[in-house]
Formats: sequence, C-alpha cells, structure tokens
Amino acid sequence: MTNIKLFNLQIELNDICNLECLHCYQVRAKVKEELDIDIIINQLEDFKKITNYDKFFFRLSGGEVTLRKDLFKIIRKIKDLGHYVEVITNGVLLDIDYVFALKVSGTDLVQVSLDGSNKKVHDYIRGKGNFNKAINGIKNLIKANLPIEIKFTIINNVNVNDIYDMFNLCHKLGVKYISIGRFIFAGNGAKFLKEGNLIGNDLKNVFYKIIEMGKEFPDLNIRIRDQLIRIVNELKEIEIPKNINTNQKPYMGINYLAFDTYGNVYADRQMDLIIGNIHKQSLSSIWLENEELNKFRNSIKYLKGKCLNCNLKEICLGGNKTASYSLTGDPFEPDPGCWL
Repeated sequence: MTNIKLFNLQIELNDICNLECLHCYQVRAKVKEELDIDIIINQLEDFKKITNYDKFFFRLSGGEVTLRKDLFKIIRKIKDLGHYVEVITNGVLLDIDYVFALKVSGTDLVQVSLDGSNKKVHDYIRGKGNFNKAINGIKNLIKANLPIEIKFTIINNVNVNDIYDMFNLCHKLGVKYISIGRFIFAGNGAKFLKEGNLIGNDLKNVFYKIIEMGKEFPDLNIRIRDQLIRIVNELKEIEIPKNINTNQKPYMGINYLAFDTYGNVYADRQMDLIIGNIHKQSLSSIWLENEELNKFRNSIKYLKGKCLNCNLKEICLGGNKTASYSLTGDPFEPDPGCWL
C-alpha cells in the first residue's frame, strides 16, 4: 500500500463519542448524527477524473467510530470498490470479537490514540480507566494480526517527558508504527490545556528528542506529522535514522479532504475552517473552485511575517498551517512553533 498513490478522505461517520478528551479539537453537538457514506462514494468517479487518483484511502473516524453500528457494512462497501480503509479509534471498545469483525470486513489499518505510556498520563487526558482499555484493544489487534498505528499527540507540560517510555511500550507490545503530532489549540484543548502548545525552541527540542530516542528502537517506524520537521531535515544538525520519517509533505489542497457528520468539508480536520458542504455542492466543484484550497496549493505566495524573508520558506512552506490558524486565526501567518 505504501507504494500506491492514494488520495486521503478523512470521514467522520458519527458525532457521538464515549470519551471527553481534554485535547479534543472537535466541538460536537453531542447528538446521534451520522453521515451517509454513499453521498461521498457516489461522487468518486467524477472526483477521480479531476484529481487523477484512482485509489482512495478512507480514514474513518468520529466521534468514536466504533459506536457506529453499521461500521462493518461500510468498510465492506469501500473495500468492494477497491479502496483502502483505516479505522481511527480511541481503542476502548476493541474486544477480541469486534477486532476480528474489523479484520473480516477488510480493514487495512487501525489507528489507536494513545497519549501516555501509563495510566497517569493517558487517563489524565482521556479519563480514568481508559489506558487499560486501550492497551487491551491494542493487544487484541495484535492477536488478530491487524496492522496498528499508535497516534501520539505531544502536549506541553503533559507528556513531553513520556516519549522514550511510549517508544518502549510500543516495542514491548509489538506495535510497529507510531505517528506523532503536536497538540492543536482548538475545541476542548483551547478550554482545558491553555499551556499545551509547543512554541519555538520547545518544539525544536521535542523534535530532536524524538530523533535521538528513536535511534534506540530501530524496529519501530516513527512518523513525525509536522511540516516544521522538514527544517530539521534541511539543516542536517542531527543524524536522522532510517526508522524515523521526517518528510511530512504538504497535503492540504493536494491529496486530502476531511468531512464531518453534517457534510461540512475541511482542508484539514483540525483546522476549524469550513470550505464547503457536500449536501450543497459537488465534491468536484469544491475541489476545483474553493479559494482557500487554491491558496493552500500555492501557499508560498501567501506567506506572511518572518516567513517572507526566510531562506527555508520553500522547504517548510510556512510550517504547520493548522497550528498557525489555531493560534492566530490565519493559516498563512508564521507557525508559532518555528524556532528560527
């Protein structure tokens, strides 16, 4: 799958969730709203023609997607069309029967959110008792031989000192993939974690810590999901081992769209900026005509502030635009995490 050119569709199938995580970027109505997947599927043939992508990577989330009762049916429908499916979950409801049902349905990958290597850290963010439940879910996925990716969100003053132990936990469990992103100041996070952002040298130090500690776990594939990591690549101040992916490519307006349960469309789901609605416009027209998407495709033209005169602007393209938007209200302002 890694060698196939894929267009990413992150789709929230439901609005409800069984947790109330402190860092959650979503603001939900907390009603049992569910998206009809056919609204998207029925437009894919036209969408293929304008994007030149033949295969789609459906990243199914919520709310908590495992609360959706027809999830297995949806997965089979997508797989029958020849596409790929990732299930994004908090892992709490993954008992062994459910996991094998996911496998039989054709799920290609399960991403489990784990924000601490122990109960104290993880349960502080996600609620008492949920660490053990998530670990049990991960163990069940391993028993079923379903590929797993751990999603680890780095939060200042919460889990920045838990990186090594998280890598070690993945190693002991037998998990091969971990995806690391930084906390985004939105939704619950803006309310409960006001000092959670990694700014300037704090972010740089975390990047370097991930790289140094990752060297000790060569069998663990570590992906840093942040465009600012490209600066580290370029400066070559530290040797980056082969097991750490530091080449986060631009995706907004290029090979990604996100959808909430109400049909709203986003260039990035963590960026609370609606660019269209599939109940009112076709997917193709949103892709071709939306002004914000066009700006993201040509972001180098719209950079502001210190980015204008930076000799690395063509490397990082202004950094993490979602972080910029969440803290400044403008995705083209300099990324507050930039240490240059």
